[in-house]
Amino acid sequence: MPVPRRLIWLAAALLVAINRRFVWLAAVLLIAAATSHAEAPAMSMPMFMSITEARGVVDQAVDLIGKHYVFPEARASIVAKLKANEAAGRYDTTSVAELVERLSPDLTAAGDDRHLWIKYDPAQHVALGQGHDSRGARNFNAKLGKTRNQGYE
Repeated sequence: MPVPRRLIWLAAALLVAINRRFVWLAAVLLIAAATSHAEAPAMSMPMFMSITEARGVVDQAVDLIGKHYVFPEARASIVAKLKANEAAGRYDTTSVAELVERLSPDLTAAGDDRHLWIKYDPAQHVALGQGHDSRGARNFNAKLGKTRNQGYE
């Protein structure tokens, strides 16, 4: 069975988050990818997903953290905490907002790492997907960095 495109995006997004680069990009792609159905317009992305898709998001997070988290000594602990929550049914929801509200603080707490989180922002997903020219991307990232207090001005 081929891997769904949304799970490939999820994997790429988490790998970026785990390496602590452009965490906001990872968060946007993570949830946007998990909830994109077929070729739906990005601004009308659904607020619901199947429980199977929600579990897929968590499973990919667990897999990528277990393999690539920046602090290897913390990987097993984070994975164990997320798997325990998943086994308890904590992430069994069809609501994107609920998944974000449950998974994001769990990621942060499990890793004791404020850089490890997710969010759902369809508008940002659209903005990141527009224009592939390097100048436009540079300008967008510079502006976003300043608004997120990542610039030095």
